[in-house]
Amino acid sequence: MQKIFLLVFLFSSFHCYTQKKIYTPAEIQRLGDLGRLWGALNYFHPQMGSGKVSTDKLALEPINALISDPSEKRFRKSVQMMLDIIGDKDAIIVPEKKEEKTTLFLKDPAVPFVHKLAGNKWYIALPTFAMEMNQYVVKIPGLMPDSWDSASAIIMDLRNETGITPHNYYTFLYDFLPALIKKLAGGAKLAEVFERNIYHSGFVPQTDGSSNIYKSGWITGTKGNVAESTPGKPLSKPFGFVINQNTSPDVVIRLMALRQSGVCTIIYESNGYGFLTGSSTPFELTDSVTINLRYSDYIITGNKTLPQPDLTVEHLADTGMNSSFITRAFGLVAGYKDLNPATTELDMQFILPKPGRFPEDQLPSADKRLYGLYNWWNAIQYFNPYKHLIQNNWDSILYKYVPVMLAADDSIKYNLAVGAMVSEIHDSHGFLGTVHSNTPARRLFGYSPPIQFNFIEERLYITAIGKDSLQDMTGIRMWDQVISIDGSSVKEASEKFRLYFATSNETTFSRDVINMLRGGPQNSILKLGLLRNGQKVDVELKRSGRPETTMDSVYFNDNYKVMQMLPGNIGYVNMGKLGTNLVDSMFRMFEKTTAIVFDIRNYPRGTSWSIVPGLASEITNAVMFDKTYVDYNHLTGGEDQGSFKSYFTVYPDKKRKPYKGKVIMLCNEQTQSQAEYTIMMFQGATKTTVIGSQTAGADGNVTDVVIPGGYTASFSGLGIYYPDGTPTQRTGIKIDIKVKPTLKGIKANKDEVLERALQYIRTGD
Repeated sequence: MQKIFLLVFLFSSFHCYTQKKIYTPAEIQRLGDLGRLWGALNYFHPQMGSGKVSTDKLALEPINALISDPSEKRFRKSVQMMLDIIGDKDAIIVPEKKEEKTTLFLKDPAVPFVHKLAGNKWYIALPTFAMEMNQYVVKIPGLMPDSWDSASAIIMDLRNETGITPHNYYTFLYDFLPALIKKLAGGAKLAEVFERNIYHSGFVPQTDGSSNIYKSGWITGTKGNVAESTPGKPLSKPFGFVINQNTSPDVVIRLMALRQSGVCTIIYESNGYGFLTGSSTPFELTDSVTINLRYSDYIITGNKTLPQPDLTVEHLADTGMNSSFITRAFGLVAGYKDLNPATTELDMQFILPKPGRFPEDQLPSADKRLYGLYNWWNAIQYFNPYKHLIQNNWDSILYKYVPVMLAADDSIKYNLAVGAMVSEIHDSHGFLGTVHSNTPARRLFGYSPPIQFNFIEERLYITAIGKDSLQDMTGIRMWDQVISIDGSSVKEASEKFRLYFATSNETTFSRDVINMLRGGPQNSILKLGLLRNGQKVDVELKRSGRPETTMDSVYFNDNYKVMQMLPGNIGYVNMGKLGTNLVDSMFRMFEKTTAIVFDIRNYPRGTSWSIVPGLASEITNAVMFDKTYVDYNHLTGGEDQGSFKSYFTVYPDKKRKPYKGKVIMLCNEQTQSQAEYTIMMFQGATKTTVIGSQTAGADGNVTDVVIPGGYTASFSGLGIYYPDGTPTQRTGIKIDIKVKPTLKGIKANKDEVLERALQYIRTGD
């Protein structure tokens, strides 16, 4: 309920919220499901890896059509439009009506039958599942390959009446088919068959930069090879196969290898289905729409597609042996040596589709706004290693934001809607960037008086005051407690902003919301209710946009040098200032100290990889990575299998003896991402005592997703865990001694976290 309230607030508090069209739940479901389909096609359909299909066009044209008419009829047309754009005849909407039952040329539906026709032509009706059903099938006269020498031409009908299951064609595939291939091809070397599909090792950022961590491309493996040669002469007589959509793909691809080698013809009964060119899976959408979604290419020797059938026919209803189909089929088979198989050479280069950012307009059209939702939602759906930590069901987020994006009909509403959408991942790496120097949200919230707030002991105080020649600043004092902001309590004012940015935990929310609480339009008035010495004081300040010019008194980092010696033979290192060029000097300076305090209440400068070898005495795994590995299994129920685990291993520095003193690290809510990773590396390298308060709980590579309007939204693209699998996302790193600054200590200019560390070094407690 809270999120719904905030969404209403988002559009009502600052602008009149008028929605030209109220979409019904069914219409929202259709608009959302179109996004699900786009994501499945964009990331898994092999056409998208060819670089020949624009993913922007794949989305925008069908979206635009459906926005104007979100009816069931139009939904089907928009889905078909998307399939037409991708250009795959196999990717079809499964017929609505129950398909007409396949008619087999049998006398007994369970028993194969050999029709011997005039001119010694044989038509063998052999459903592949019949091999499983009848143990005496091998005794049927004329059925087995060793009895075919007397026939002048043979057509083998391998159609099945219903869809296959994983086991009802195995006897045919592994017992009968090898003998059949040997009979037809003899000792000839046949074409090999492969299957390629798209894989994603993590999410390749959609901005212009490259990544050496994530990659996408083709993965190719053998698929039913029949290339081995065996002694014997080929049959050398007209031979053809009849197949349908119920014939196992494992069987069909072997038959197509025979076709490529010129020893047979192929007739396909389509019944509305395109001929398979790769593996497919049903993809269900609303309104009982199911897509036959192809996720791979079958490739034959020479990087060519499988041959197309020599003849495609619709439903065969006449089972008489004098039918026009029988005449036509044997006429085709008679000229099989003159038929050239139709194939297409495939380009094996992989080109990753990247959606457009459309920076030219801060208010994109409705179709682009919805497209941004599709792109973001699918990126998180398939690639976010922390999706299981999202509070709300991720499917529901897609449908929740369809009407929000459609209603965001001015630039401010849209800016806020994108921020709200990103906030749903609860990840402090959920940054919202832009190519524009001044966004609508900045114009709305980006100006403040030159003051700073901070939460201390769960209360809000003024902790920094700057100078402003445009207004009188004497009405406020350092350490005034803020009890109201623009007429709302601090809690109410804070909650209004919860939806605007992503935070991993309440600690980071408090850290980040202070910058929003001061903000508003330029030169607007900030009304503060203050508590000073027990007395309530009301103050008005102009949001002039002047930066605060005094140091923030809450954080002590800037008080310390890069390295310094503390009383008691204790070294101190400011990790926010230490560069890699100073690491050797640091070890020499502190080599004989009792302890080193590494202060990482800041963002480090990439020095951990240089430091930890000098702390380690043995090889250890310090951090476990969990990178999403995404392929077609995500479409067929294999999502939980989609990760690749690896480790960062610490190796001792062979040129330096390991440091023998105590190792201490100081942390707080400013400790985020690389800073958290650094602590984990230290903990893995040596006994490290971590002192401080909850860290940001956001680690694992900032990964970019483009959003129309010139925006970039981010998420943690790499899972980071302790080697035993303990998570850090949202919870932060393991802390040994918990301590937070107090108001009394800060006012007295005491660094209570550092003091606690020094106490531990002296007493061990």
